[in-house]
Amino acid sequence: MFKAYAPFLIQFSPEARIMLGCSTPVAAQAAFRAVAATQAGFDLAYVPLTIADRDFAASSRVMASGTIVIEVEVAPTGLTPRVITGASFRSATRAACTAGGRIAR
Repeated sequence: MFKAYAPFLIQFSPEARIMLGCSTPVAAQAAFRAVAATQAGFDLAYVPLTIADRDFAASSRVMASGTIVIEVEVAPTGLTPRVITGASFRSATRAACTAGGRIAR
């Protein structure tokens, strides 16, 4: 078995923090497990996540310092259950820009 230790930071949006209440430590573990279970690395634009029967969306990236950052937001119901990697998100954004489209954020 190979073990590696890396610093990580889990950030909750203000809305997600309110919805979770005092259960943020449990939610942080669930978010890390959900991101790690995708087996797609830590460059993810969207990972669906359910905590306490509520829908959340997690995204992750690795900073230049090597710190893994996972951000958890409230997800509207009915979003896609698939994982969107950071590379595919950037590729789709570039394709839309070159086609003359605008990206709404």
